[in-house]
Amino acid sequence: MLSQLLRQLFNSFGIFFRTIRAFFTRKLTGAWAGLRRVTNVSRQATKVATSAFEGAAAAIQKPTKREDYIETRRLFISKSFLIMLAIGVVLLGLLIYFVVWPFLLSRFFTARFYQEDEQLANWSGRVIVYYDEAKEHPMYSGTLTDGVLEGKGKEYDEDGLLIYEGQFVDGVYEGNGNLYEAGALVYSGAFSGGLANGMGTAYSDGFKCYDGAFVEGLYQGEGTEYYPDGTVKYRGSFAAGLYEGTGTSYYENGERAYVGDFAAGLREGEGTEYTEDGSLLYKGSFAAGLYEGTGSRYLENGDRIQAEFVAGTTSGEIQWYRDGKLWYNGGAAELAPDGFGTLYSDSGKAIYAGEFDQGALDGAWLLSLTAQDLRSTFGEATLTETDGDGGFRIVNEELGLWALCSYQQGEDEPQVYELWFQPQTGSSATALLPWENAEAFDQWALVGHESTTQTEKLEGSAQYADGTVEGNWWLHRYIYEEYTCTGLSRGEAEAPKQLHWVRTGEMPVGGTGGGDDALAQSQERLDELLTALDGIGGGSGGGSAASQGETDRMLGLMLSAQDGQDLIDALTDYYVYSEMCGVLEGSRTLLQQRLDEEQLLLSRGSGSQETVDSLTSRLEDLDRLLTQYAASAEQGRLTGQSLSKLNPGDYDVQAVLLTFDPVELDAGALYNAALEYATAVAAQRYEVDTAQLELEVKTAVIDLNLAYEDIRSAQKAVEQARTALDKATAAYAKGTVTKAELYEAQCALNQAAADLLLATGAFTHQANALNTLSGGWLAQEQDWMADTFQVLFQGEIRRGEEAAADLEAQRQEQEDQASQAIQEEAAQSAAPSASPAQR
Repeated sequence: MLSQLLRQLFNSFGIFFRTIRAFFTRKLTGAWAGLRRVTNVSRQATKVATSAFEGAAAAIQKPTKREDYIETRRLFISKSFLIMLAIGVVLLGLLIYFVVWPFLLSRFFTARFYQEDEQLANWSGRVIVYYDEAKEHPMYSGTLTDGVLEGKGKEYDEDGLLIYEGQFVDGVYEGNGNLYEAGALVYSGAFSGGLANGMGTAYSDGFKCYDGAFVEGLYQGEGTEYYPDGTVKYRGSFAAGLYEGTGTSYYENGERAYVGDFAAGLREGEGTEYTEDGSLLYKGSFAAGLYEGTGSRYLENGDRIQAEFVAGTTSGEIQWYRDGKLWYNGGAAELAPDGFGTLYSDSGKAIYAGEFDQGALDGAWLLSLTAQDLRSTFGEATLTETDGDGGFRIVNEELGLWALCSYQQGEDEPQVYELWFQPQTGSSATALLPWENAEAFDQWALVGHESTTQTEKLEGSAQYADGTVEGNWWLHRYIYEEYTCTGLSRGEAEAPKQLHWVRTGEMPVGGTGGGDDALAQSQERLDELLTALDGIGGGSGGGSAASQGETDRMLGLMLSAQDGQDLIDALTDYYVYSEMCGVLEGSRTLLQQRLDEEQLLLSRGSGSQETVDSLTSRLEDLDRLLTQYAASAEQGRLTGQSLSKLNPGDYDVQAVLLTFDPVELDAGALYNAALEYATAVAAQRYEVDTAQLELEVKTAVIDLNLAYEDIRSAQKAVEQARTALDKATAAYAKGTVTKAELYEAQCALNQAAADLLLATGAFTHQANALNTLSGGWLAQEQDWMADTFQVLFQGEIRRGEEAAADLEAQRQEQEDQASQAIQEEAAQSAAPSASPAQR
């Protein structure tokens, strides 16, 4: 009976499936015909589905007639029963496959997948995902929700080393966790958005290196940084991984190194610096990690030096305090008196106002003075003068300086011939013997004195300024071209305790002119500059190979052609205005020398107030110009540094200048190059206005020709001024012109050279703009950093092509969207209206 029932059941299934197949075949055939008539697929699919469900619903209704049964040999089986039974079987299978088994696998088992397995996209449950199909190298493990890691999990690299262990949200690190690099712990703490966010601890080489707040993976907020031995390196505020705000840094021995403000990881703002033994070293302003602005430097002996600092060094002026009183005020190199300055006694009187050399008195400068100049140099000091053999002595006992001067001979004023510097033990003047040992003195004696002809270390007696003799001393003697300097020490390796300077040769009848050194320096600087400018011609940048390499290197750091043009303009301004300042500073020195001499004559009753006023006015005008030029040079330096991240002041950028005769340019080739470059950059994004481009090229060439004419005019002016100076120099040697006239000729040549610099800079600017307009053609023609410019302009062309491709993609997408909208609108218009029965 059961077997018959089963046979009838299987027969019924056959009838059922044939009936269903015929039923759905008819429906699908109708749906396909409708699909070919209309394009609205979604609407027709809805209608087919509705009809199908209506047929299925009718098939499973309670049977009411014989046709609703399937007749077997002994049984009538309801068609609706068979349909429901088939649906039940199918649903049961689907339930087991899609619900029960995944539920069991996700709740009670750990699934293992290859990373490219399609099931991962929607999988939920515990898994281990592998890099390889053999499932030997795990990629990550944890719990997936719809294919995304949620909750606690681990992530590995391809070598099987742990990358991350902790909480996940939506597949990214979120909550507490540990981060590893090469299997070593590098961070432990809070995560958000896949990055360290919140409180945590960073590690390096197994040691804790930071403990505190994080934002997006970087130190930010309050935190503490450590040295590799678990010792505090810094405690304070951070931003973007760097010291920012108020904080304290420490030496490895635990002593404070700095307390104050930070910015971008460097000391910035107000702060205090200490030595490793805890002593106060500096208090004041910082910028970019260096002393900047007003600050005080503290010495081991308790002295305090106050100064304006620039980039870690003094700006040229310091105020040195001893026992709370001003001792020195004036020029400086680092923290040592250098250049012009003034010394004060304990009572506050100025006892010396003159030149210093690397922390010591400038004996060479003192030997160049007249006796009256020396008296002026000693200021308010009490002086004594005594007669001697062949000359007289001026003694500044407060300073410990003795000077032997020649008597006046005819119109020649008395000149300083010999000097002794013998400060008393315990006197503040001993600080002007700044050497720790004999070796340091030797280095001082050699710096800046290439004309040294002999160095001697002799043991013998010392003769004092008053004529007395004492031994034994070690004499460290340096013989220069115009004078000899001797340091006297008690031992060969000990630092000298006294100094002696003497001019070369017999005591002269008359002294040398006070302004000749200034004139020589001005001429030397000018000759170097004019030689360099002469080398710029010939269609290439000036300067040596090293200069060209350094300039080319800075240009190579640019990211765009516009940046390259801006950098060349900035370097041009920096070089031109810096050199102009240097040239005109020589004129200023000469004018100041003339003013000093005229004021001295006026004080003696033989000078001219009108001349003094005229020189003063000229110096004021020149100072204003120098200030403007210095500001322009600094602006160029800052711009160049901003663009290249390199300080142009550290490089020889003379090669940036360019001069050539524009008449030699091939105008047709220039225009073709500009058109080709503009077209390549446009890359079909827009149409190049050829008329406008031609106008720009012609205008640029005209401007370049005008700039070149300015250079030629300036060169002629330089030649004329040089000829005039040569004549004045020869006449001065013969005594037919005054020193003032000679100085005027030198100043005229300096000004002509400055004008030539300015014209050369203007030409370089014009050439730079034309080079950009022509896409580097000019640089190729003139061999002016051609390869580097070519790289920049090729980059512009590539960016233009990429932008054009993006525009084309956007246009195509817009066309596709418009076409689809039209098709949908046409399909809606062509669809038939619903019948009354359907309604």
